[in-house]
Amino acid sequence: MNITPDYLIERKRSKLQLAKWKIVSLILIIIIAIFAGKKSLGPDHFLSEKSPIMGDYIARLSFEEIIYDNLPRVKKIESLAEDKHIKALIIHINSPGGSVVGSEMLYNAFRKVAKDKPVVVVMDSVAASGGYLASLGADYIISHNGTITGSIGVLMQTAEVTELAEKVGITFNNFKSSPLKANPSFTEKLTPEAEQSMMDSIFDVYDYFTKLVAERRKLDIDFVKKIADGRIYSAKQALEYKLIDEIGNEDSAVKWLEEVKGIPAGLKVSEVKLNPREKFIDMLFDDLNSSIGGFFPAKLSGLKVIW
Repeated sequence: MNITPDYLIERKRSKLQLAKWKIVSLILIIIIAIFAGKKSLGPDHFLSEKSPIMGDYIARLSFEEIIYDNLPRVKKIESLAEDKHIKALIIHINSPGGSVVGSEMLYNAFRKVAKDKPVVVVMDSVAASGGYLASLGADYIISHNGTITGSIGVLMQTAEVTELAEKVGITFNNFKSSPLKANPSFTEKLTPEAEQSMMDSIFDVYDYFTKLVAERRKLDIDFVKKIADGRIYSAKQALEYKLIDEIGNEDSAVKWLEEVKGIPAGLKVSEVKLNPREKFIDMLFDDLNSSIGGFFPAKLSGLKVIW
């Protein structure tokens, strides 16, 4: 067979046209799937930050994870304050804690919502350390009988492997502007100066945590520091120390909202998804973006789907 340049050009053009039609078909399939999903998922799974329900309701948020910094999530929480259909917010927390800043961001977001509507936290299996700090942003805190709470304190962990490295013939060389730069580090011995510097920072954060507990729970700071020794508490103990307001569940939260805050009886409690996109949708659009970058002009290669 005689393969000419014209033949190769035409073959390449045909393949490009076929690829474009495949992508167009994929886009149509995804659009159909999204619209079908919106109809089938119902009000508890919505794809926007606007209220999915016709009429007023009580919003529910759920946190079941280690807490990290997440500014987009914080902004979505704060936007709930602007939704006129949301009359109150119930937050379920099931977290052992996490980063100080992430917990502080959640606390501030909850307080921002609380300026416009009542906020209740329902602690599930565990709400300790940063999980408890975030819970302080609520107007009212409820714990189940079996909930583990407390662990009020600050923890930082590091490792040092210099002696182990020496045994296998590894030597670490650290070049830095001052002895406290990047210390503690696993590549050098912890110095007394570095240890003192870290402890100063830890106690600064500890003071912030304990003062926040004292302020939000209306407790004497000396009493707070006495019980804030890192231990965990049962629901009964937490209630005795006034770290929580009640032992109960979500029904208790609704009852408090109705009886104390005047929320109309019978309002639906609807789950609010802070990350509405499903993972398979994300992957499809990531693949689509890669395909577009390969088959269409370079000026379109940055195309993204915005939700």
